[in-house]
Amino acid sequence: TKQEFGTFTCSRDKVAGVVCQDACEEGTTRLVGGREDTEGTVEICYFNLWGLVSVTGWNDTDASVVCYELGYSRDGAVSFVDSRYGKPNKTVHLSNVACNGSESSLKNCDAAHIPPDEGREVYMHVEVA
Repeated sequence: TKQEFGTFTCSRDKVAGVVCQDACEEGTTRLVGGREDTEGTVEICYFNLWGLVSVTGWNDTDASVVCYELGYSRDGAVSFVDSRYGKPNKTVHLSNVACNGSESSLKNCDAAHIPPDEGREVYMHVEVA
């Protein structure tokens, strides 16, 4: 038997959507997309979402802090500013990162924090670290 559920109008602007949380720890940093564990696109967790770091202001000192945080040596850290390891389709969380080199984590460096919605808007216009 056929059940009737009433009448309704369906259009593309009336569809359900969802953003699932990554359940990552706030301020945690990781590298993705590299061939080795020691290389990759920098991602940082804010708002329970993995996001990206804009290359604006990004340099070797900032890279050395990421390496140290991940358990590697600060010495010889090299920064890239050309999305070398890919640009995952994620929000941009940080811009204008300015580490002094003594921080134990990227989250302790000075930086402009970008809200997730705004970070999605700037995504197309930035290169990532």
